Parts: sequence; structure tokens; C-alpha cells
Amino acid sequence: TYHQWDEGLRNIRRRAPVIQIWDDHELTNNAYGQESGPVGAENHQEVCSANRTSTNEDKAEAQCDRDEGDAKIRFNEAAQAYMEWMPIRQGPMMPGVLEFTSITQVIEWGDLASIVAVDSRLGGRSAEPTIADTFTPFAAATLSNLNISAYYDEASDVRQLINVIAQSTKAEMSNPAYSMLGEENRNLILDTFESSKAAGKPWQIFAAATVMGPQVPINMDKMSDYAPAAFAPSIQGFTDAVLTDPSAFLLRIGVAMDVSGASFSPDAFDGFAYEREILLDGFQEKANNPIVLSGDSHDSWAFTLYEKGTLEEGNPVAVNLGCPGVTSPGWNGLLGDVLTPLSQALGGALDV
Repeated sequence: TYHQWDEGLRNIRRRAPVIQIWDDHELTNNAYGQESGPVGAENHQEVCSANRTSTNEDKAEAQCDRDEGDAKIRFNEAAQAYMEWMPIRQGPMMPGVLEFTSITQVIEWGDLASIVAVDSRLGGRSAEPTIADTFTPFAAATLSNLNISAYYDEASDVRQLINVIAQSTKAEMSNPAYSMLGEENRNLILDTFESSKAAGKPWQIFAAATVMGPQVPINMDKMSDYAPAAFAPSIQGFTDAVLTDPSAFLLRIGVAMDVSGASFSPDAFDGFAYEREILLDGFQEKANNPIVLSGDSHDSWAFTLYEKGTLEEGNPVAVNLGCPGVTSPGWNGLLGDVLTPLSQALGGALDV
């Protein structure tokens, strides 16, 4: 509740209407729930193996220091607190985990736009992609393979292994059994867009909680490609040295995932590729100018969404704009310490 007193947030609410939608951190990290399926989260432990007197190491491994009880009770209490503090109307009960409210909102902005916001955590979200780890499988290819140029060579053993891992990951994330929104919410979005298009409104906006665009990790090996020519050689020399350090396998994983087009964020729409394709097909048919607004990732994004959710293949369908976290770190939290020495060597020319 304390952040409600933040002057910047209060000014936003004074100056403009706010359409609110919750995501996992109003509940707990990477939460999921379905009406007839499992309910939980990546860091929810009904029974905790640690307690308040445990060592910090044991608490970190357990991700808790006390039993956290029934996830459904926890999520209903969190939703109640959210509705008490956020300036939105309480809706009718929705299918899924919650027992008292819906956060579904359809806002008709005159003859300009239709805006739809729906729950994507506690109504129809599958557990498997939500808590999946797409980084670790690539360790098999990157842990001891220090020759980065081989990652780009389709004939190399390491690239062939990278491709096998990527294909397996993509197949899992395209499982048609996985759902983030559920059929009811999908139909609401597409039906609203169809009516909006028929009414001649130019814009159809889906206020999503998570990013819909394909999120591929930062490829540190390509950083010099985007630098001013005067700095490019120094940056490439620096990144070459970093990536060939045996301890930098996480950064090499980023290269491997980039060259194979593998996503790092299965909790977002990348983990629900089948459902994303349904939505994008619907956007093509039933919307004039669809926009997807997103949060969750802690970073700023601007995507052109192509049919079937590909990186740059097929017809462009929509735009996805993602906003950064206010206090939560994004990629800078991972790369800032790595790049600070380089920035200092360049006289502070890099903003890290």
C-alpha cells in the first residue's frame, strides 16, 4: 500500500484515467491457475522446507522461510487487497481461481478505439510454460564451447546441438494444450475487436499483462554492430574477451538462443505460441489497427507482430509496446556490471 503515496503515481492518476490490469507480482512470481487445473506459482511452497531460523542459503534454496499454505487462498486474498486499493470497478465472478471478482474490462473510447483488458493469471493459465526454464537446456551446448564463431556455422557440431535444443524448446512452447487466457477471454477479445472494426473504429487495443512479441536474449557478440564506428572495434574486442571466459556461459547461452531464435520468456506469450497464433489470426481478420500493450518484463520493447508469432516472417499483423519496470531491474541488472568497465574505458560513452 505504501507506493500508493508515491507522488509520481498520484500525479498520473490526477491527470489521466488509468486502466489497471494485474499480473503475477500482485500475487507471487510466475503465478498460474485454472478452474479445473493446478493452482500455484514458481515461488509458492505450500509446505516450506526452511523456516525463519534457517540459514540464508537454505531460505534461498527453498524460496521461502515459512509454510505458504493453499495457493488459492493466497491468491484470493491478494486479489481482494488489489481491488480495495486500485481505482477500478469490481466485476462479476470469473471462471478460474478467484471466488469473488473479475478484472475483465472493455472500454469503448468514443469512435476512436476499443480497449480490452482481461486476466491472464488465474482464469485459464497452464502451469507448464509459466514455470519452465528455457535457459538451462542450452548449457549443454555453451558450457565448454568457447568458440563463438562456431555458433553461427550451421555445419559445426555446436550449432547443430543448439538447433536440436531450440527445436525441442519451441515444440514444447507450441503445445496446443497450453493456455494463458483461456477460450472465454480469447473470444471476448476477438469479438470486441470484430465489433469495433464493424463500427469503423480505427484502433483495437489489447491491454495484456505480458509481452506478446518474440523475446530473444541479447546477443552480446552483436553489440558492436549497433555502436558508433569509432567505438565498434573496442566493443568487439571487449565482448570477444568476455564471451570466451569459461565462466561466461550464461552470456554464451544468449548468443546460442539468438542465433537459433529461441525465447527466454516462456511465462509470456512465447510460452503459449499456439494461443498467440489464434489471437494473431483473429487480429488479421477482425481488427483495423491492433495494438498490444504489455508489462511484466521490466524492460522497454517495441515489436511488430508478424503472423504466427515469428520474428520477421510473413505479414505484419499488430504492434506490441512493452513498458519497463519502475524499480525492478531488467537486462541492465544482468549486463550492467559486465559492461561498466567497458563504459569507463570509453570515457562513459555507454549508458549502462
